Amino acid sequence: MSPVFAPGARSRPVYLPAGRWYDFWTGAAVDGGRTVESPAPYESLPVHVRAGSIVPFGPTRQHAFDGPDDPVALFVYEGRDGAFALYEDDGLTSAYESGAWARIPIAWREADRTLTLGPRTGRFPGSPAERTFAITFVGPGRGV
Repeated sequence: MSPVFAPGARSRPVYLPAGRWYDFWTGAAVDGGRTVESPAPYESLPVHVRAGSIVPFGPTRQHAFDGPDDPVALFVYEGRDGAFALYEDDGLTSAYESGAWARIPIAWREADRTLTLGPRTGRFPGSPAERTFAITFVGPGRGV
């Protein structure tokens, strides 16, 4: 995320380290190792995601307990291997301090274009018996 501090600015220079990056809002691929000029309209900040990232999103809701967490949206940014662990707890208490939490390992292998969701480890009161995922692959020519 690259905040804009100049009044009235609608873009800003952003340095991206070497590698492939994606514009979070459009999915456009950007080569790093250089400074790029990123659009910064009023409604959004410049955000770039590194290739190989796995970014989870839950459903939009007003309060933490407004219904089930399913589906969990996973955005997989192609271009290199990546791994992520989806961590969950009850979202309300400090029971996680006593081990009441769960984790699902997720890995992307670029070479054979394989996404692996491993077995859930751990449990917590109210944890769902199953979890549903909606997966979107973001890559060159295939934006968000």
